[in-house]
Amino acid sequence: MFEGTEFEADQAVIRPGSHLAIFSDGLEDSKAPSGELFGIERLIPSILNGPVTAASIIGTIDEFVLGSEQYDDLTLLLIKRD
Repeated sequence: MFEGTEFEADQAVIRPGSHLAIFSDGLEDSKAPSGELFGIERLIPSILNGPVTAASIIGTIDEFVLGSEQYDDLTLLLIKRD
Protein backbone atom coordinates (compact mmCIF):
# COMPACT_ATOMS: atom_id res chain seq x y z
CA MET A 1 0.00 0.00 0.00
CA PHE A 2 2.78 2.45 0.95
CA GLU A 3 5.67 0.85 -0.88
CA GLY A 4 9.06 1.87 0.48
CA THR A 5 7.58 3.42 3.61
CA GLU A 6 8.68 2.21 7.01
CA PHE A 7 6.55 2.45 10.12
CA GLU A 8 7.58 2.16 13.74
CA ALA A 9 5.54 0.49 16.46
CA ASP A 10 5.20 2.05 19.87
CA GLN A 11 3.07 1.67 22.97
CA ALA A 12 1.19 4.10 25.15
CA VAL A 13 -0.78 3.68 28.35
CA ILE A 14 -4.26 5.16 28.38
CA ARG A 15 -4.99 5.80 32.03
CA PRO A 16 -8.50 5.43 33.47
CA GLY A 17 -10.58 8.51 32.65
CA SER A 18 -8.35 9.41 29.69
CA HIS A 19 -9.20 9.80 26.01
CA LEU A 20 -7.25 9.04 22.86
CA ALA A 21 -8.26 10.91 19.71
CA ILE A 22 -6.96 9.95 16.28
CA PHE A 23 -8.10 12.12 13.40
CA SER A 24 -7.39 13.06 9.80
CA ASP A 25 -6.37 16.56 8.79
CA GLY A 26 -9.81 17.01 7.25
CA LEU A 27 -11.19 17.97 10.66
CA GLU A 28 -8.80 20.85 11.23
CA ASP A 29 -8.89 21.82 7.53
CA SER A 30 -12.68 22.26 7.51
CA LYS A 31 -13.53 25.75 6.18
CA ALA A 32 -16.11 28.32 7.17
CA PRO A 33 -17.83 30.25 4.37
CA SER A 34 -15.29 33.05 5.00
CA GLY A 35 -12.46 30.63 4.14
CA GLU A 36 -11.22 30.47 7.73
CA LEU A 37 -10.02 27.00 8.76
CA PHE A 38 -11.41 25.25 11.83
CA GLY A 39 -7.81 24.66 12.86
CA ILE A 40 -6.10 22.69 15.56
CA GLU A 41 -6.67 25.56 18.01
CA ARG A 42 -10.44 24.84 17.84
CA LEU A 43 -10.18 21.09 17.45
CA ILE A 44 -8.15 20.39 20.61
CA PRO A 45 -10.55 22.24 22.98
CA SER A 46 -13.53 20.49 21.38
CA ILE A 47 -11.85 17.17 22.23
CA LEU A 48 -10.76 18.18 25.75
CA ASN A 49 -13.89 20.00 26.99
CA GLY A 50 -17.20 18.59 28.09
CA PRO A 51 -18.71 15.21 27.32
CA VAL A 52 -16.75 14.00 24.31
CA THR A 53 -18.34 12.00 21.53
CA ALA A 54 -17.50 11.78 17.85
CA ALA A 55 -20.96 13.22 17.13
CA SER A 56 -20.35 16.26 19.37
CA ILE A 57 -17.00 17.03 17.72
CA ILE A 58 -18.35 16.61 14.18
CA GLY A 59 -21.38 18.72 15.24
CA THR A 60 -19.05 21.51 16.38
CA ILE A 61 -17.30 21.41 13.01
CA ASP A 62 -20.65 21.37 11.16
CA GLU A 63 -21.72 24.50 13.05
CA PHE A 64 -18.44 26.19 12.11
CA VAL A 65 -18.62 25.40 8.37
CA LEU A 66 -22.30 26.44 8.09
CA GLY A 67 -23.00 24.08 5.18
CA SER A 68 -19.84 24.89 3.20
CA GLU A 69 -18.76 22.18 0.77
CA GLN A 70 -16.64 19.47 2.34
CA TYR A 71 -13.51 18.86 0.27
CA ASP A 72 -11.69 16.37 2.51
CA ASP A 73 -12.58 13.36 4.62
CA LEU A 74 -13.62 13.75 8.25
CA THR A 75 -12.08 10.76 10.01
CA LEU A 76 -12.20 10.56 13.78
CA LEU A 77 -11.54 7.73 16.20
CA LEU A 78 -12.14 8.37 19.91
CA ILE A 79 -11.16 5.91 22.59
CA LYS A 80 -12.14 6.50 26.21
CA ARG A 81 -10.90 4.39 29.05
CA ASP A 82 -13.25 4.21 32.02
